[in-house]
Amino acid sequence: MYREDLNALVGLFQKACSFVIISDDTSRYASLAEMKQYVGSRVKNLNIRGENPSVHFLLNKAEKVSTSTPGQVMTQLFPELRTEEATDAADNLFYAGKS
Repeated sequence: MYREDLNALVGLFQKACSFVIISDDTSRYASLAEMKQYVGSRVKNLNIRGENPSVHFLLNKAEKVSTSTPGQVMTQLFPELRTEEATDAADNLFYAGKS
């Protein structure tokens, strides 16, 4: 994901949610700019959680998947965007974030 895409996604969250939490595995940040100051430009994991409506974005979520070789499992990283509640506001933010 490019920086411009992350900025746009955070903007969508900030516009639609009553508050937004930006974090990684170790810290919370007031903005992506603050995160860049401490982490650098190569973000390995990112968690954006919006409340009211409750929507959650994870960059580089890890999931174990089976390979074509029996008994072998590998870790696959992917972005995940999900709603935490079934409301029109959460659904609207979800679909805006997916496009």
